[in-house]
Amino acid sequence: EDGGYEFVFPMVVGPRYIPGQPQGKSGGGFANDTNTVPDASRITPPVLKKGERSGHDIDVTLTIDSGVSIKKLESPSHEIVVTNEGNDRTRVTLKPFDTLPNKDFIVRYQTAGEDLEVATLFHSSDLGSYFMLLFQPEATPEADNIAPRELVFVVDCSGSMSGTPLSKAKQAMAKALKSMRPDDYFQVIKFSDHARGFSSKPVKNTPENLKRALQYVDQMRGTGGTQMIEGIKAALDYPEDPSRIRIVAFMTDGYIGNDTQIIAAVKEKIQSNTRLFSFGIGSSVNRYLLDRMAEAGRGYVTYVRQDESPNVAVERFYRRIQTPVLVNIAVEADGGAELEEVFPAAIPDLFAGQPLVVHGKYKGDGPTTITITGRRGTREFKKTLKVRFPKEDERNGVIGTLWARQKIKYFMSKMYGRQDPDIKAKVIELAIQFRIMSQFTSFVAVEEKVRNEGGKQETVQVPVEMAEGVSHEGVFGDQPEAVGYAPGAPPTATRQMRYRKGTGGGRVANRGLMAAEEAMPMADSSAGVYKKEDKKAPREQTETEKDSDDRALSAHLSSIVVLSGPISELELTKMLKKLWSQISKAIRAEMKSVGSAGNVRLVVMGEVSKNGTITVKSVNAASGDASVQSAVTRGLAKALKKVKLPGKDAPTQFKFSMELR
Repeated sequence: EDGGYEFVFPMVVGPRYIPGQPQGKSGGGFANDTNTVPDASRITPPVLKKGERSGHDIDVTLTIDSGVSIKKLESPSHEIVVTNEGNDRTRVTLKPFDTLPNKDFIVRYQTAGEDLEVATLFHSSDLGSYFMLLFQPEATPEADNIAPRELVFVVDCSGSMSGTPLSKAKQAMAKALKSMRPDDYFQVIKFSDHARGFSSKPVKNTPENLKRALQYVDQMRGTGGTQMIEGIKAALDYPEDPSRIRIVAFMTDGYIGNDTQIIAAVKEKIQSNTRLFSFGIGSSVNRYLLDRMAEAGRGYVTYVRQDESPNVAVERFYRRIQTPVLVNIAVEADGGAELEEVFPAAIPDLFAGQPLVVHGKYKGDGPTTITITGRRGTREFKKTLKVRFPKEDERNGVIGTLWARQKIKYFMSKMYGRQDPDIKAKVIELAIQFRIMSQFTSFVAVEEKVRNEGGKQETVQVPVEMAEGVSHEGVFGDQPEAVGYAPGAPPTATRQMRYRKGTGGGRVANRGLMAAEEAMPMADSSAGVYKKEDKKAPREQTETEKDSDDRALSAHLSSIVVLSGPISELELTKMLKKLWSQISKAIRAEMKSVGSAGNVRLVVMGEVSKNGTITVKSVNAASGDASVQSAVTRGLAKALKKVKLPGKDAPTQFKFSMELR
């Protein structure tokens, strides 16, 4: 979209809210199966306790073959290594210190060539003949082509959204409300256990109504369950105004288990003059749900990480809804080729900045005219393309696979809320034919080795990371027993990255850890106290530390890497362990001028000189927040200014990552 491309690889399952009456357990998850979500215990894996991390890292290699030169390649989620393997081929890998599987892997890039107005790709083989059409019309709409609008903003205020995700949603809401046209009507709805609007019905965009709406948004807090069905009903159930197009903007992380119920409700309740746009807020949102909601609602989906500014996403949203370039779109062909089984079956509206992608089969070949028709404002629209459909073309074999995926998606959309054995059989047949995964088919790895000697089987529930930016307390409250190790989980399943809270007892053993990953005391976001457990009674908090509690700011240290030099990672870890309390204190002092910044991940580059002086070379904030970056740089410089370590024969270059909460 907008001339750019995005690749996303999900890495973690967020903790889903499960509605309904408990019905026991069929799996090992933390939730019971319910009458609404019968597989709840199989989609809610145990979550690592706060301060613990997974015993394994993620390893990803992405190869991009774009056909034209690539530019502006970046990852907003991870630190990456980019290797060019030719003019139009690039390889992307993760840097070794950013391999924790607690967030989606995202890569974005642009191509150096000019944007194409029309692109067609073909493939013909024993499995049939297929085409893919990418079409984006020239769109500079006149004022009389813009339809009057009714904007409905729906915000998820459940517990999993508390903290940074809801903060980002509120920022997006404020930006969206302030960007409305004077003649717009609007409504703001929040939901958790129930839904409530700031007004009983949509109101005109006046300064007084806008002020009330902004105050309503500012007072939103994250708590309770995710009864998304209540938000859907509140947004879609009341009658349409036939003179206006209703645009519903739905902001959520999608952490629910009853996905199909929600999608079925959107399909059932969406009206002819309503479009639903979904906004995914967070590092590891439920993309399946949000993508399908937008498809069922004939809108589009936009994702915003918790450490990204929502302004770009909101501006893109407004560019799209500002100019519904084409609605009620149809595609036909006349000439040598005949189009068959075209998907999406119900082609979505075409909004500014978003190309129309159509997949289909064809029979016949030769010169063919493709005609795209629709309505633009109050006028009829027609666009023709002259295309030659090939009789044979073995290139682009994935075109047939993409068509098959679209057809499976179409079949699955017919089973939201119910199961149909005949449709299930068709999905399985299509998936096997094209060798693709589906809800009913998968790849199986066979190992020629006996793993359950003596015939005894053992099931191990391996806990997953909490999705980056999501609050443990917001999801589980003060019930830590609901998460963490399942009974019988092996000690190597997790590794402790800091001392546990409490007034006594020893620390959890670091079983099988490398020395450089030895546990270290870190800031506790709920207590604001840096302490190491031993058999002595804990000291009282100072007034400074109590003040830190009020501001709820903490600095967490994660991975440490020695890039070069004689100091080992173990030595460096021990050094930072001793210094971390004063470093954190200095950072907190400097952050007073910045204020709350949510969760911000930073990467610090530094050097230990031959005489033992520590120097900070750079501090990079993943959020791009210059004020936070400067405050952390100043805090580190002050804390390390008077520190001197034992000298070595050569300087040591190092890097560590940290998170402000």
